[in-house]
Amino acid sequence: MGRMRRFTAAVITSAVIVSGAGAAAAGALIVHQPEVNGAGATIKIAAVSVFAPAQCLGEDGQSYVTYRGAFAGPETDTMPGATDYSLSGALRVTHAVWTVNNTTGRGVFRGEATLFNPISPGTVPAVTYSGEITLITQAPVPVTGIRRLPPIGIARGWINAATYTAGKPDGGSLLANVQMSFGPGLTATGEFGGSSGTSDMSAITDNFAC
Repeated sequence: MGRMRRFTAAVITSAVIVSGAGAAAAGALIVHQPEVNGAGATIKIAAVSVFAPAQCLGEDGQSYVTYRGAFAGPETDTMPGATDYSLSGALRVTHAVWTVNNTTGRGVFRGEATLFNPISPGTVPAVTYSGEITLITQAPVPVTGIRRLPPIGIARGWINAATYTAGKPDGGSLLANVQMSFGPGLTATGEFGGSSGTSDMSAITDNFAC
């Protein structure tokens, strides 16, 4: 990941104030209060299910492989206190589908990323965010023409997830530009965010507009 540019994330949270008498009535004044904060976290995940490869020929006549399964591992908030949420906890990526062109090494990874708050024994995990993760992946092109399975390489993409409070969606969002590095055995490390500089463009928001 040394040569890879860092990307960032934003979390958008939702805050709506209803003011005036009879606020529940039609025509009540609704004042929106947007909030957009930089967000950052590191990710370390590994496969927690069998990723049996399915080989096929593509529409372009080239060889492809698709993996289906799930990943899990820790996510660690690198900007604690920057948002209304803790981005540390247990991350699960489920319903993962990863298709790779065996000739070029280019692939697309899609799944559902869900972060659970750190929990005490005997308690029910609480969701912090949940939504789609999409990665564009690139594995090294093999000199021999034979690709090592599963693929290794780099990935860049994004998370577009809803934020949760007390187990329910609260109208906020995590919008994260993600970079990952996949290693042997379907393990991966990566990050989003990390600073408020212009090179780090991820955020958490509350209500998106005024």
